[in-house]
Amino acid sequence: RQTAETQRALAEGARQDAQANAERALRNFQASADQAEALIVTLGGRFKIEPGVTREALKTILGEGQRQIEALASQDPKDHYVAQVRAKAIVNIAETYIDLGDIATAKSVLSNCIGDIRTIPREQWDVNDRHIVVLCYETASKLANAEGNIPAALGIAEEALDLALETAAKGENSNGPEEAAFALIQVGDLLFASGQAELAQKRYAQALDLRRTIA
Repeated sequence: RQTAETQRALAEGARQDAQANAERALRNFQASADQAEALIVTLGGRFKIEPGVTREALKTILGEGQRQIEALASQDPKDHYVAQVRAKAIVNIAETYIDLGDIATAKSVLSNCIGDIRTIPREQWDVNDRHIVVLCYETASKLANAEGNIPAALGIAEEALDLALETAAKGENSNGPEEAAFALIQVGDLLFASGQAELAQKRYAQALDLRRTIA
């Protein structure tokens, strides 16, 4: 009996060790994704405004950050956290390329923005999924506007707004109202640019009302 109990105790200890090791490996794996995103967001964003940094050097930083995240995502395509980090990184890379005036590269990068999240039914999206899709839509709208396609930019921005308002209404994210206010302003700017000044003013007023609830 004592031998059986000892064996069970050893088996349970081994199970717990294996679980702890798996959890540690997962944390390390996801931390690597965070580090790759930081390379893009922190260094890329800083060097974008640093004097003396060439476009080529900035593109090298962006490319290396993207390469690292893509490599991690390919190791475990089912890791949703890494997929979310990947999508946020894509947004930051595309935004930087838009700011650099490299519209073709921005468009190529952004084409993969919500590919992973689209595999999940919309009703199952968590708050981070919805936030990421809003970011992807907002950046896609900015890209369309940079190409001079205001009708397309407005349509995409309105999709972002619908989702941002849905997220704000759920009350799951403290940043939801601010995100919705930003989306309202983006839509307002595009409405104004397309000659719909009265409707633009309504969107601006909605954004102002939302921000008053935050203050």
